[in-house]
Amino acid sequence: MLQNQLQNDMKQAMISKRAIARDILRFVLSQIKNKEIDTQKQLTDDQIIKIIQKEVKQINETMDSLRASNTDWLDDEQEKIDILSAYLPEMLSEDELQKIVIEKVAALALDDPKKNRGPLIGSIMHDYGSSVDGNLLNNIINTL
Repeated sequence: MLQNQLQNDMKQAMISKRAIARDILRFVLSQIKNKEIDTQKQLTDDQIIKIIQKEVKQINETMDSLRASNTDWLDDEQEKIDILSAYLPEMLSEDELQKIVIEKVAALALDDPKKNRGPLIGSIMHDYGSSVDGNLLNNIINTL
């Protein structure tokens, strides 16, 4: 289970005195625990992956807004992203995703994918889940 792996890796980071890894893994584990308390059940690996993806996205947004200031801080933030990315599944490439969208449009017999975006996205996300970049999927649908 992914949560156990995160906990073990946090312990290893503590033993090896890797503060950035320890801190980011501790933060993600606390987010997982908070979500489990809210839902009153243990999270699945897919739910944990979504929490990690959200944190990576937030770090990226913060880096983009403060890129010109402190480069030492940016290096630390990039290290956090690298650490968390190791727990994420490999994302589908743009070409792969475009083929999937075209196949799904044909399978669902959609005349206008832009107008029927909901069922199309739902079907793709159901089949491919966390390996799909939502922004990329949306851009591909817009170009059809």
